[in-house]
Amino acid sequence: MRILWIDTNLALQHAIAVGQAGHDVDFYIWRLDAFPRFADTCSGLGFPELHKVWDLGESLDRNPDLIIFSDVGLGDMANWLRSDGFDVFGTDSKTQRLELDRHYFYETARSLGLKTPNYELVHGIDSLMNKIEQAGGRRWIKLNRFRGDVETFPAESKADIMLKVGKSGLIAIADELDWLVQEDLSGAEIGVDAFFDGRQFADVVFETIERIGNFTVAVPIDRSIWLDILTAFEPVLARNGYRGIIGLEGFLQSDGSIILTDFTARFPFICSLAYPFMIDNYADFLISIGMGDADTIKLRATVSLQSRITTDDLQAWTKIRPGNHTAIQRAIRRQDGQILIPPMNEIVAVPIGIGFSLAEAIADIRQSDMQTDAGRCESQVEQTIGMIAIRDADLTKQFLNRGLAR
Repeated sequence: MRILWIDTNLALQHAIAVGQAGHDVDFYIWRLDAFPRFADTCSGLGFPELHKVWDLGESLDRNPDLIIFSDVGLGDMANWLRSDGFDVFGTDSKTQRLELDRHYFYETARSLGLKTPNYELVHGIDSLMNKIEQAGGRRWIKLNRFRGDVETFPAESKADIMLKVGKSGLIAIADELDWLVQEDLSGAEIGVDAFFDGRQFADVVFETIERIGNFTVAVPIDRSIWLDILTAFEPVLARNGYRGIIGLEGFLQSDGSIILTDFTARFPFICSLAYPFMIDNYADFLISIGMGDADTIKLRATVSLQSRITTDDLQAWTKIRPGNHTAIQRAIRRQDGQILIPPMNEIVAVPIGIGFSLAEAIADIRQSDMQTDAGRCESQVEQTIGMIAIRDADLTKQFLNRGLAR
């Protein structure tokens, strides 16, 4: 099958997996810069599983059977391509708004009878600081509609806000922006990734514990604690014409309910990088989602553990030698087979362990012999394993008990 993959330096590993399965994959990096640098657009170059393309129109002229968007932000383009008769996996203008416009997401969730945090939407930094002063305790601050400038951050005082907004470079125009002031939530922060084929979610979902962040369990959808929430979103996604993967995050309460905090309409980082290794029929499954009729997921593992290998030198190209189950988001492959990670990537690669138990996943990730310019990567892998071991032991056990058997 001929596939056009439109990426934003997010999902190279997913595209490679589809190419490895024998499909003809055109791989294109979308950038809005008037004068993009080579490092910004080169990802995918040299990989034999992909046909690296620099001209999007050229690839569209080849009439792909399926177009895959790995990120949000291009919903209008995806809508146009759908209207022109192309099958599309990924974003659309309405579904991506659920991710980018937090106020819209919360109001949509509430209209479906779902729980969200108590929050207020305020305009301008003066209103934001006044609201924090009145609150008298910690609140979580989110810049509405724009995520790249500043991530969600906690604040208890005006000084906290000035420090964070000042570092973001937004201080000169912060009074023109909308901010969410959200209550501080208790409970375990959890997440789920699920594939939607335009009508319904696939039969298996992938649950995560966000505080440890790097631990995923494949769960039959009818056993998932997210079932009611996913079912509530099905008609919304169907009306939007969405086909692709979504992610949800929230806080699990003592009564079993979930207070929703985040929605994504793209391949979620970091956990989705494990899916090409966990799902045996990954390429054909992705294609079936994009074509509107989900295949049954066939798993080669039900538990994954993801680590992060980082670099301190963001200005340099980083040489890596992938090891057992190593995922990369953005890279080129030289003719001599050497893999280089472009500058401005703090996370250069993601070692992954998979298995049918947490113990098997830990043993698998310890077999990674990945190397970078800085040497071997055992210390960062062991740090990830240590986080799993010391946090949320009871919750981890509950997640594993819901997961699929071997």
